[in-house]
Amino acid sequence: MDYTKQESRSSQAHQDAEDAGLTCIDCHKGIAHSLPMEYDPEKDAPGKSIFYTRSD
Repeated sequence: MDYTKQESRSSQAHQDAEDAGLTCIDCHKGIAHSLPMEYDPEKDAPGKSIFYTRSD
């Protein structure tokens, strides 16, 4: 992600989220795509989504 192409507020939020180990989906889930039928927000925790794992 190129932080220099973002507004300062967005850039800082994205950098903070990345530093905290969050993924794009942790903050943006359900925005561009529909959530899976079995999605339960009560069982979801930022950085620990059962629907997405980050591969480093």
